[in-house]
Amino acid sequence: MGDVPGRLVPVDADLETRAGVARLVEQVRGAAPDGLDVLVNNAGAAFDRHRLTPDGVERTVAVNHLAVAELTRDLGWPARS
Repeated sequence: MGDVPGRLVPVDADLETRAGVARLVEQVRGAAPDGLDVLVNNAGAAFDRHRLTPDGVERTVAVNHLAVAELTRDLGWPARS
């Protein structure tokens, strides 16, 4: 394995809430103002009890589906020309 160009910038997020996803988008935009070349959505969760998020969405749906869709949309992926 050779050197990989670029840099690693750790970010944190609460993917259960829309506000948490919005904060993540802002962190990513701040770290990569020219945009991303690659986006890997690899978050997921499984909960043992049914509970709604503060946004009124079941947690599994919020994290595994809505957060991914909002993150991808809000970061402009795929890149627009």
